[in-house]
Amino acid sequence: MRLFTALAKVHAHALPDGGGAHGFRTLLGSLSAIVRSKRAVPCPDCGKAETMIEVATRPGAEQERALKLLKDIAKM
Repeated sequence: MRLFTALAKVHAHALPDGGGAHGFRTLLGSLSAIVRSKRAVPCPDCGKAETMIEVATRPGAEQERALKLLKDIAKM
């Protein structure tokens, strides 16, 4: 039964809820948009001209789904 469900998703390129189905490569591509960067922020109160902070982009719904799928795969 599971095989037929998976094959239907592959051929339709869609999930039962209407969302788009992705391959492993496209999910990784989506995850590559999550980045961490260091930014200099002015800090007049701390005695320095600026301080460095690390900022990470927040994953969107599709990226959250991809992260969950990767975690599920890792549990196998």
